[in-house]
Amino acid sequence: MTIRPRPRRPQPRQDELLSSWVTRLAAANYCSVPELLGYLGFSSESPPDTGHELQGADTKRFGALARLSSSDIQGMLLVRRAGFPIDFVSCSDFQHCPTCTQKVPGVSLRHWRYVWSTICYSCGTGLLPLGTVPGEKFQVPSRLEVRASKGAVWLEQLYWRGSQQVGRQVDLALQIVRVLAPELRHAGLCSKSRHDRYAMLAAVHLLMTRPLVAVSIAMRRDPTAGERLRMAFPGQRNLLDQLVYLSCSSPTPAKDDCKIQKARFPARKSDNTIKPDFLAAAKKAIEQLGVNADRAELLRCADRTLEKSRR
Repeated sequence: MTIRPRPRRPQPRQDELLSSWVTRLAAANYCSVPELLGYLGFSSESPPDTGHELQGADTKRFGALARLSSSDIQGMLLVRRAGFPIDFVSCSDFQHCPTCTQKVPGVSLRHWRYVWSTICYSCGTGLLPLGTVPGEKFQVPSRLEVRASKGAVWLEQLYWRGSQQVGRQVDLALQIVRVLAPELRHAGLCSKSRHDRYAMLAAVHLLMTRPLVAVSIAMRRDPTAGERLRMAFPGQRNLLDQLVYLSCSSPTPAKDDCKIQKARFPARKSDNTIKPDFLAAAKKAIEQLGVNADRAELLRCADRTLEKSRR
C-alpha cells in the first residue's frame, strides 16, 4: 500500500509541540483530531506530548504520512526526568505568548510548558497565563520580576543537571514556602496567576540559596512562622529550633519579635570541662597500654574502664 501524506500540511514552528502541530494538521485538512490520529496509527484520542505516549505507535508510518524524520519527531516531544521528585513540565498548557498565538492561532511551543519559562524564546515576549483578556495588563513589581527570573534560571539549570537529591530539596522547599507564606498555599510553579507564580519562583530560589535570610524575612512578617514550621515538620524540630534562633540573631528581623523566640529557645553553650571519671579512665588506659600506644586502642581501653567503673 502506498502511503500518501496529508494534502494540506502546515509548516511546523520552531520548538512546537507535536500535539500542537497534529491539532493544526487536523484543522488544515478539515477533520477532527481523533480521526486524524486513527489515520496516523495512534490508539489514543489525544495527540502525544512525550516519548512515553508515542510508544506502541508506528513511528515510521507516522513520519512518512506527516513528512517528518525521527529526529524531528523527537525534537517536538517534551523531556521528562524519570524518577525526579518534582515534575518541572506541566501536563497541559498554562501560559502562552500573545505575539506567537496571534501570528499562528492554536500554536503551542514546548518551552511554554516548562515552569521556569517566563519569556518566549522565539520572540522575547513575556508569557501570559491562559484565559487572559487581550490587552489586559499584569502589574508585577520589578523587584519580584528580577528575583523570579533568577529563580527560573536556577531551576532550569537544576532540571537539566538531573540531581534527584537537589530535586528532593526543592520539593521540601516548596512545602516550606507554603507554610511560611499562607497566601501561596494553593499556588504553584504552574499557577495561572502570574503574581503567585513569580512569588513561588522567587521564594524557592531564596529558600534554596539563602535559607537563613528566607526564615528571617518570614519571622519579621509573622512571629508565629517558626511555630508553624515545627507543627508542619515534627521530625525536624531540633534543626528548625536552631534555624529560628539563628534567624532571630540576624539583624534582619525586628528585635521585639525575636525576644520571645530567644527566650524560648536559648543558645546552647558548649561545656569544655573534663569530668573526673573520664580523666581517671584515660590515665588508667595510658598506664596499661603505654604512652606510644595507638590512639584508637587507648580510647577503647578507656571506654571499657569507664563502663566497669560505672557498673
